[in-house]
Amino acid sequence: KRRLKVAQEALNEDFAAFSPDGRFLAYQSDESGRPEIFVQAYPTGSKRQVTTAGGTEPRWSNDGRELFFRRGSAIHVVRFALDREIDSIASLFDLKDVIRSFDVSRDGRFLVNVAAASQPVEAPTIVVLDDPDEPEFPTPNDVVGADPRFAGRIRQAPGAPMTLDLFIS
Repeated sequence: KRRLKVAQEALNEDFAAFSPDGRFLAYQSDESGRPEIFVQAYPTGSKRQVTTAGGTEPRWSNDGRELFFRRGSAIHVVRFALDREIDSIASLFDLKDVIRSFDVSRDGRFLVNVAAASQPVEAPTIVVLDDPDEPEFPTPNDVVGADPRFAGRIRQAPGAPMTLDLFIS
């Protein structure tokens, strides 16, 4: 096996992510004095700074036309034109919370890991009552004004395999 050194700088370069077609490498570098996102052709190619106001943790979309990154508690997207020039950069959402990390699934949904609250948060107890074989599940008449909360009738939505239908009181 031959090793190929791609990032040549004596800096902190982290969170490398290959584009889905394997032709580009996105990574975070602090060469400007703060973390920024860079993209370069792989295995050899000139690097290009993508962000100028900070950015960490680059993640490619499934089709490689978008590159998501984090800036503080906000998730942003860089959209590329067909020639790989930057088309636009936009903020997608800001959780107003401390994000520890995030990822993007193949279908474009986000998984975000946020820090736990510094103070305990009182949350209601939720009881899952769902036995389709019996059939046992909560109904609105059973749980009106009840504490704890109930969830039930959890079923795959007809015609939508990635969706659940459920009842929550």
